[in-house]
Amino acid sequence: MLSSGAAEEVSMYMDYNELGLAWESICAELIDLACKPPVSFLEIIQETGVIMGFTKEENQSGTLWSELKNMCNQKT
Repeated sequence: MLSSGAAEEVSMYMDYNELGLAWESICAELIDLACKPPVSFLEIIQETGVIMGFTKEENQSGTLWSELKNMCNQKT
């Protein structure tokens, strides 16, 4: 579950159609919480990132994407 601050941030970004920023906030929160959501959820987040073009390591989104990819590849 996202913290209340992260949830508010994601909601605000979505209200303004800033979907990339909302995605980044969700990813950052998952990583900061060091939680292990179901692989199916991580795969959806990962697929969404690919569709949005967040696969390059040079930017913050690429780094978040890579960390999520690593989470997906870890055995549960």
